[in-house]
Amino acid sequence: MKKTLLATALLAGFVSAASAQSSVTLYGVVDAALSYTNYSYSNSTTGSVGTSQFGARNGQQSGSRFGMKGVEDLGGGNGAIFQLESGFNPGNGTQSDSARLFNRQSWFGLQNAAFGALKFGRQNSVSYDYMGLKTDPFEIASALVGSTTAFTWDAARYDNLLSYETPVMSGFQAKVGYSFAAGNASYYQTTTAAGATTYTAGSAAAAYNFNTQNNLTGMTAGAKYSNGPLYLVATYEQLNPNQNVIGGLNNVNGFIVGGTYDFGVAKVYADYGRQYNGLLAGGNQQMQGITTSDITDPSAATTGNVVFAPGVAVNAYLLGLSAPVGANGMLLASWQMANPNAAFSQSAAYVSSANQSTYSLGYTYNFSKRTNLYAFGSYTSNYAMVSGLNATQVMVGLRHTF
Repeated sequence: MKKTLLATALLAGFVSAASAQSSVTLYGVVDAALSYTNYSYSNSTTGSVGTSQFGARNGQQSGSRFGMKGVEDLGGGNGAIFQLESGFNPGNGTQSDSARLFNRQSWFGLQNAAFGALKFGRQNSVSYDYMGLKTDPFEIASALVGSTTAFTWDAARYDNLLSYETPVMSGFQAKVGYSFAAGNASYYQTTTAAGATTYTAGSAAAAYNFNTQNNLTGMTAGAKYSNGPLYLVATYEQLNPNQNVIGGLNNVNGFIVGGTYDFGVAKVYADYGRQYNGLLAGGNQQMQGITTSDITDPSAATTGNVVFAPGVAVNAYLLGLSAPVGANGMLLASWQMANPNAAFSQSAAYVSSANQSTYSLGYTYNFSKRTNLYAFGSYTSNYAMVSGLNATQVMVGLRHTF
């Protein structure tokens, strides 16, 4: 018994010494829910059709993931840093992206307490880190309650991103990055001689070509300010087309401004965003189209797709509220709207110019600091900006972080 205790103490000492030299943290989220989702479509010509699904869904409050992050002290206030993060489906144990082991994040870099951090690799966009996780009461949940329903580019990530982030200075912090090959599948809008609108497929998701101009490149930037109950932020995203697919197209870009204020009894959220010359993300969602014979889940294959479409613009709005209920509960609510411009009428076979509105309610209950129960519900009219397509979703789930 004494030998066992001695061995345990020695092992603990070795682990402590190792972690003091090179701090490495294993972390993750396991999130699963029972969900009911219904899509219904109707118009005066075709009548009404619909489809629904009830069953287990993965990562509806937060995407299930595991990861490693670490820092090594290099002396003089400098450190080597890294983060590797992989998404998975707890329902069947598979990776959420079969093409990538670390599909969520995969980067390394250097940091200095006085000068900030320089990183390279697959990283979250600034909108993801500064906006979605901060100015949405549902924290960009994978369910339809999340802000990505209207702000489709809110949760974007970039491959091959070189970024610099300042240290926090009197509550202010900023970040900027450039991607040499963004890793987003792309589509290019063209108009035929007869005036019809078509789409040409561009680069595949993970393509990185030798010719510099044969890559879809990107830029992400933003700044935030935090002071007590006040949080303010502005972000900008831009994707540049592969000119070897279709030349002469402009970049597609978007910005978001927003913030929160915590009154103690309740916290309020407000965001406004606009994307122009196309769609920064969620392209398949808008392009897939809905027919009376085949209503499929429009959110099924949307992640990372970008549409280059000259003149197309979408304004996005969000108002939200969170309020504590008792010692362990939290009530959540939000309204979102995506407002496309008339340019969408050029591609009526895929989308329309209908305003998409989403109304959401939620409740979370913390069993502990790391485990919580959640119940969400939402209703979306003109989902995917398709006139007459409505979506209803309710769910109950459990989330554990480690």
